[in-house]
Parts: sequence; C-alpha cells; structure tokens
Amino acid sequence: MPEDGYLQQSASAYAETARPVLGRTGYARLEAGLSPAGKSFLRRQDVCYPFHICRPFYFDGDPNGMATIYLQSCAGGIFDGDDLRQLVSLETNTGLHVTTQASTIVHETPGCGAEQVTELRAAAGCFLEYLPDPLILFPGVRLKTRLAVELDPDAVAILADSFLCHDPSEQGKVFDSLFSETKITITGKGLVALDRFAITGGDLQARLIGANGPYIAQGSMVILPGRMAVDPLIDGLQAALTDHPGAYAMASRLSRDAGIWLRILARDAVALRRVQRMVWITARRILVGREPAVRSK
Repeated sequence: MPEDGYLQQSASAYAETARPVLGRTGYARLEAGLSPAGKSFLRRQDVCYPFHICRPFYFDGDPNGMATIYLQSCAGGIFDGDDLRQLVSLETNTGLHVTTQASTIVHETPGCGAEQVTELRAAAGCFLEYLPDPLILFPGVRLKTRLAVELDPDAVAILADSFLCHDPSEQGKVFDSLFSETKITITGKGLVALDRFAITGGDLQARLIGANGPYIAQGSMVILPGRMAVDPLIDGLQAALTDHPGAYAMASRLSRDAGIWLRILARDAVALRRVQRMVWITARRILVGREPAVRSK
C-alpha cells in the first residue's frame, strides 16, 4: 500500500496505543470534486478489497449538488487480521453523503483482532455527511476504530458512529473488547473534540446502573454547522429528543461553539436507528431548510 500523509499521520498519532500485527490491509481513498454543472462527483477513487464503490446517486433537495456514495464491502464483514483504512476528501464547495449498504458485521477475532481507521477532510463550502450503519459485534470480537476529521471553518458536517452486539447462537455470548476514538479538528480553532472509550462485552452485558443500564446499543453523532449558529441546532435537537421509547439521548455543545455532540443509548438496533435518523432529519431541516430524501438500502 503506497505511503501518504494520511497513513504517516495515523501511525504517529496513535503510537501510544499498541497495535496488533494485522494480516490484511484494505483501503478506500475517495476525493470529491465539483463539475462545471455544479454537481459533486468522485474525482478520484482508489479502492482495494474488501471495499467497493458504485456510481454516485443524486437526490432532490440535497445541498450543493450533493452526491450519495455507498461504501460497500465484498467480504461480508470485518474479520480477524483486517486493517481497514478509509480516506474521504472533499474539494471546495462539494457535497458528499457517505453511507454503507447495511450494518457491518464484525466476526470473531481469535487471533490479532481488527482495526478500522477513517479520515475525513472537507474544504471551504463543503457539506459532508458520514453516516454508516452501526457495527454489529459478534462474540469474541476485539476491534479498534478511529475517526479523524479535519474541516475548514466554512465546511458543514454531520457524522455518526455506533455499534451493537449480537450473539447468533443465542447463548448469551458477547464481544471481547471495543476501543473507539473520534478526533475533530477545525482550521483556526484547533482540536474541538477528542473522544475515547474502551468497553468490553461483559461491561455492556452487566447493564450497570449509571453506566448503560438496559441499553445495549450505543452511538454518537456530531453536527458541525460551519459558520451557522449553534443555538438553533441545540434547541431543535433538545426538543426532538424528548420522547423516544427504548432510547436515551442528549445533545451538548462542543468547545469554541464548533458544533454539537450527541450520545445515544438504545435498547436495540431499531431504537438506535430511529433516533439517528431523527437527528439527521432535524439537522438537515435546520441547516438546509428541507428534509433529506430517504436513501434506499
């Protein structure tokens, strides 16, 4: 795999965290540009197994001629030894919605575990949405995920990261461990968010009061409104989050008024997705003035 700044930065930024010696490297490098007609398109796509990219889709009402990209996997999930790298870069005034074709299953990792690193970059005037479906952690999984975001202060972004656990054998087994890191940097403001957590399946299964209680599906969402005011987003989302059976969620303000961070706890995948979709629709309505079209999956 060719070296570039992304890989070098990833190696140095996480040097303090011991990384397993992984067996298979898969990468997807996507670069969005703007056509003379004002439509965003993939100026560059460099992918290898297990990633696969189909042609972009366009939906009425999306901002900036936004293109929708389904980042697909040909492997049927994440496996032991996988070292997956994603780089998504947006040129000035482009719009890109990146999602997955479905939830990604993480299979048992009895050997060295697996790791997924994603970097997102957006220039001035961009509208970026990175909204993958939740990871499904099977029993015996050891996984590290890292999300690094670099934005121009004039760029807008809506981001999501979530997971749930599932035991196909229905024997009460759980994943071994999950380490997650999200790092958000805005030009001129510096680091505005750094979130790290480590959890075991046993922690989640214990349903501890004051930790997760009855909620076994979890997620985070981040809304970065660029130059727009944060207050309308806070007010709109706080009102929308008041009544969602099977889920508990709250929104808070990031430092330097950079945006909003939301943490979501849910009893199951259905409740988690319902809240995530509501947050996305509410944010779009406030930021763009219109609700987004439903993406078929």
